[in-house]
Amino acid sequence: MPLACLDIGGATMRRALMSAAPLVLLFALVAAANGQDSAVAVSSDTSNFLTVNFPIEKEIEVDLKATSRLPDADGKAEVKNEKGMTRIEVKLDDMKPAVLFGGDFNTYVLWLISPEGQVQNLGELILEGEAAELEAATPLSNFGIFVSAEPHFLVDAPSRMVVLEMDKPGDDRARDFRTAELRYNGVKGMYDFTRETLADAPEIKRDDIAFDVGQARTAVRLAERTGATQFAAVELQAARQALQRAEEAVATEKDVDKRIGVSREAVRLAVRAQTLAQERLLQAELEEERDRNNQEADRLRAAIAAAKSEAERARLEAEQQRLQTAMEQQTRERAQERAGDLRTEAARAQEHARSAEQRERVSQAEERGRQQGFSEARQAFEQAHEASRSAEQRYQELSLEQQRREQMVLEAERLLRQAEQNQQRLQSRQPGAGATGNEAAAAEQVERARAQLEQARGDAEQSRQRAQQAEEEAQHARQLAAQRQQALESERQARQQTEQQLKRVQVEQTRTREQLREALSQIVETRETAEGLVVNLPDILFEFDSASLKPQAREVLQKVAQTLGSAVRYRLTVEGHTDSVGRPEYNRELSQARAQSVREFLVQSGLDSGLIVEVRGVGENEPIASNDSAEGRQQNRRVEILVQEPATPARAE
Repeated sequence: MPLACLDIGGATMRRALMSAAPLVLLFALVAAANGQDSAVAVSSDTSNFLTVNFPIEKEIEVDLKATSRLPDADGKAEVKNEKGMTRIEVKLDDMKPAVLFGGDFNTYVLWLISPEGQVQNLGELILEGEAAELEAATPLSNFGIFVSAEPHFLVDAPSRMVVLEMDKPGDDRARDFRTAELRYNGVKGMYDFTRETLADAPEIKRDDIAFDVGQARTAVRLAERTGATQFAAVELQAARQALQRAEEAVATEKDVDKRIGVSREAVRLAVRAQTLAQERLLQAELEEERDRNNQEADRLRAAIAAAKSEAERARLEAEQQRLQTAMEQQTRERAQERAGDLRTEAARAQEHARSAEQRERVSQAEERGRQQGFSEARQAFEQAHEASRSAEQRYQELSLEQQRREQMVLEAERLLRQAEQNQQRLQSRQPGAGATGNEAAAAEQVERARAQLEQARGDAEQSRQRAQQAEEEAQHARQLAAQRQQALESERQARQQTEQQLKRVQVEQTRTREQLREALSQIVETRETAEGLVVNLPDILFEFDSASLKPQAREVLQKVAQTLGSAVRYRLTVEGHTDSVGRPEYNRELSQARAQSVREFLVQSGLDSGLIVEVRGVGENEPIASNDSAEGRQQNRRVEILVQEPATPARAE
């Protein structure tokens, strides 16, 4: 019998939920209790997507074709594989708000899928009118992308509501195509909805809807569905309080950016509550199942002891053996399933860490090259500028010299004319007479003036040639300086681009550190300090007055090891601490032994031993609480894992 029915365009669609999982039943019961006419989005267990091996240093444009969920939508993606990083720029058009699907849907998310079927949330596509844009990056070069409607931006698995998927590119440079199979994991990605398609969905007034608050409401609702009210009450209450602040911001029309920040914080807290509730619910089910098995085993042992005949005893022993085999099989299956989940999560985190580390190395190398290139360009420009200034100064000096020489030529010509006029006057006064002393002196003066004029003309010509050469040299120096200035400007622009890239890398590093802190916080208490992240392993994880780990400690440390395995760019220090009870020497030895036990188990759990740079016992020297009370002494008995970046100074003794 169908659990929910959906009315679309006057026709009633009835869908049977094929899975008998308790969470699916819970979804349907919650919808029925709220009086919603909704269905749970269920489809086949697998979907196929195209993947492309994008060529290096080539920019390929691919179309995103619409599905029947949103048939009028259109999208394109520009993909460029460069320097070990593939950059993706997606532009969508003719979109409709995801809230029109009804139920739990509020937004759109861009997904990456590898040829092996692993998926990654590349980011939220926020609609501006009917359009949306998103830039993303991945270290992979062989992948596909698709867009799906989702409840909120922090989902870690895609829903079945895929609205756009990548089409085969028409570019001949991209020829390596494969089909990736996405296997949906149980109830992950299954949500309430009231429409299967937005083909004939009505228009809505988008300005009146706070989509970010809708995401927060849904995230809290999903956490409640998974049992967070019972299994993660504290975390759920924090999410509800953040949601309430966002609701109040809507009612009072406070700052929109601040409201969006509060809404996103509510989503983050709700997702954490949901994750913890799922883990604790599973643990409770395992413990309940273990208790039932133990009770059944006790019953069989008692029955065997009370058996009156060999046949009855043999039957009971066979039943006991079947129970033991079933218990072992269940344990193996659950362990394999959990190990698979941990491997997937670790692979995703390690891929992200490698991506951030690779981008950091490339950016640092580019920065060093840019710094050197900028310094050389600036030095070359300064040299060219100085040469241009010197040539210009020499040209000015020679131009002045040329002008002085030309003045001397004019002066010599004037003196020659004056001497010739004086000679002509003397000759006109005594026509036909022999040369007198005055006439001889005048003739000598004329010859001297002519010689001075010739000398002045020769000097002026040399000055002109030198000035012309200096002008040519100055012009060449100016051109060289202009070229060097242009090169300097190019280097300056390149340096600015590199600085912007470095800022983006720093933001990415901060985001990676925050993700690591959040992942560790879901396992054990983790705090951020000026020295780095500090993972606190309390005294209750050890046997009394011993360095032996309790069974529950091994489970915790195994998760810690899986998470820290993705921190390939960090360095780890393991420190043991005790309270002040007992001799200081003994406390130091015990703290050293406990730190060593943690280190050995982390390595046994698959953590690279090279990441652990130091193991030490501090004893009672660094308390975090007063040793005057039992509670304070228990807080001081701990092992801390300090997670630092390579450049971070080591903790002082």
